[in-house]
Amino acid sequence: MLRDRIDDVIDCSPFGCRTGFHLIMWGEHSMTEVARALKSSLEEIRDMITWEDVPGTTIKTCGNYKDHSLFSAKE
Repeated sequence: MLRDRIDDVIDCSPFGCRTGFHLIMWGEHSMTEVARALKSSLEEIRDMITWEDVPGTTIKTCGNYKDHSLFSAKE
C-alpha cells in the first residue's frame, strides 16, 4: 500500500521488539510527503482491509501469527 503512494520505498517493516517500524527509502522525501502517504495507507487498512487480506496469519507463514490483530490495528 505504501509503495502505491510514494516512490522509492525499499522496506517498511516492524522492529523485532514491535515498538515501531523501519521505513527505508532511496533519495530524499519530505516529512510531509511521507506522512501523507503513511496516513493514507493506514486509512485504507482501517476502512477497506478484511482478515482475509492480512498476510502471515498461520503457523506456516509467520512465527508470531497469534499476535496478528486487525481489530487492534484499526483502533
